Amino acid sequence: MRSVAEIDGEEVNDGQTIEFKTEQQPRIAVVTDAVDVTSDTEANLAGSITEMVNTGEANALFEYRKTGTTGDTDSSPQVLTGPTSYNQTITGLDKGAEYEMRAKAVANDRDGVSDVGDWISWVNTYLPDNSMFSDPIYHWWGGSIAATDGETVNWDDGLTNLTATPSGSPVYRSGHSGFDAVEFSDTNPDYYSFESDGNLPTGQSAVSFAALVYLNGTDDETIVGYGAPNSDEAISMSVRQSSVSMSIKGSNRDVTAGSPSTGQWITVGGSASSASELAVYLNGVQKSSSTVNGTLNLQDTNRKIGYRYDNIEPMDGYLGELIISGADEAETAFSDYHTDRLG
Repeated sequence: MRSVAEIDGEEVNDGQTIEFKTEQQPRIAVVTDAVDVTSDTEANLAGSITEMVNTGEANALFEYRKTGTTGDTDSSPQVLTGPTSYNQTITGLDKGAEYEMRAKAVANDRDGVSDVGDWISWVNTYLPDNSMFSDPIYHWWGGSIAATDGETVNWDDGLTNLTATPSGSPVYRSGHSGFDAVEFSDTNPDYYSFESDGNLPTGQSAVSFAALVYLNGTDDETIVGYGAPNSDEAISMSVRQSSVSMSIKGSNRDVTAGSPSTGQWITVGGSASSASELAVYLNGVQKSSSTVNGTLNLQDTNRKIGYRYDNIEPMDGYLGELIISGADEAETAFSDYHTDRLG
């Protein structure tokens, strides 16, 4: 531009020509998105840079800390060149502790240009996804137990905060062959009696079980069972010497199949429908199904984990997880469950 002087419309003088350019005020904006707990000691933090104006690149990171403390810890920064979402897995967290975090972005080429999102909090307790089951009523998971390795524990229900009361000495085992679990012995025997809140399927209803187990021996092992022991209204899911079993007390009401392995983690499952169809699953694959005599009329009594309704066939091994569903689940649910837990 230059300045010009005119008289009667004629230019009589002009100033020096100078150059300039317009430039937006540099700014950056970031929001805190969510936390995904991936294990009892790890979490995945998510945030988004929503605006970058007149900045070449920015360091995107997270600040986190235990709730109620000061002195934030910064995650490793990621260099970003425009608005985008980002995440970071942080490790070394304390199981069951409450943390808080926020997203942060700092422009690398503009001193003082930065932004932070709102603080959000979470409790770092890992509970695996069970959305593959349509109606999960109870969900026990070894990783949800805050206990010392080897300690006798109550097993709190991850969904409804009910308590499974121990008999014998079932103990917590941290990270047994990769999974937190409860160890059962068949010599005491060890088992749990669990409460009911009226949600367990009763009457002519459907029910399904899914479990993550590690077996020590080859005896018949009961994972879960309940019902009146002296009637045709009791049901159990067991692992026998050469098969997985869904059993309803009474003649011709038993389905067995498969060859479960000992000394390694496996998934087992069973379903019973109101149409009297039983099915059993081993490592995500349906091994057998059958229509049995009569209709199901399950009774909400003698609820046990690791023992049958008639106090036989106690479990010997480790139970990492048990899901009880009030629906006759499809084969895809058990397949997805196995894939999610064991790949």
